[in-house]
Amino acid sequence: MPAYIELFQGEKCLKYPCGPVVALGRDPTNTVPLDDPTVSRNHALIRMVGREQYYLIDVGSRNGSFLNDRRISTPKLLQSGDVIAIGSTSLIFHQDEISENILPDEGLRGSTVLHVAWKVVLMTILVADIRGFTRLTESISIRDLTEVMSQWIELVEKAVEKRNGRVDKFIGDAVMAVWDNEGDPGGYVLESLRTSWEIHELTQNLGKKYLPEATELQVGVGINSGEAALGVGTDNTALGDAVNLAFRLESTTKEWNCDVVISESSFCHLRGEILKGREEVVTVRGKSVPTRVRALTFDEVRKYIKWAES
Repeated sequence: MPAYIELFQGEKCLKYPCGPVVALGRDPTNTVPLDDPTVSRNHALIRMVGREQYYLIDVGSRNGSFLNDRRISTPKLLQSGDVIAIGSTSLIFHQDEISENILPDEGLRGSTVLHVAWKVVLMTILVADIRGFTRLTESISIRDLTEVMSQWIELVEKAVEKRNGRVDKFIGDAVMAVWDNEGDPGGYVLESLRTSWEIHELTQNLGKKYLPEATELQVGVGINSGEAALGVGTDNTALGDAVNLAFRLESTTKEWNCDVVISESSFCHLRGEILKGREEVVTVRGKSVPTRVRALTFDEVRKYIKWAES
């Protein structure tokens, strides 16, 4: 699914293909150099996350980045036709909407029905969300906020990939990451647990760097394992009950005053008795049987990781 941006300069139209990272700014070394005094030297990034999802990220510019006439403070997923404004420059993002794996149904004459190719995969899903994000937006400048979020998205993606996972999507101040469980479900559940600890650490470190004293930046994490439908050749996002439950578990961390909630379907793959946690049940809309889960603190998670690595 090729993507590119168009930049209009007078009567000229310049096209820049979107690679993994497109840098925009006044510095001539940027992918897209913008000769405009209102543009910061390093102003914004267009970053590819997962498979061909592109996010616009302001990197703490002085005058901000705008998407469809609205200033952004968190990474924003780009859609084909979106207009990006940086200083006095407007750029249009384009991305092909039909992939070779979205096949027409030739059996219907007079019309074309598109079918997305899907496969069902057993996976572990992690959802992490920054707590108190609204309070954060009120306590620091928008410039610092965009700097925090641009660093957070970059560091989280690196943490997930280091642990053999894949970022499925960023949603404002939250991330969803997945591990394909084929072959070693226990190993990938452990990797997701390690990732949860690393996201916790990097989030705290960013908070110490940017926030006022005595203000902590925290995350809540939900982890679940199960079958999910994976789009092939589109944005490759995962869908289904297993994904929905992971989001539900993350939201439950606030209610239970814990850091990580992990479902029994993930927990059962972990060896040893050292990781106990608090046993709870979660009621999920549309399900008659409650889901058994464990509520953990990050101290308990760290203790287990050290034991597993010893």
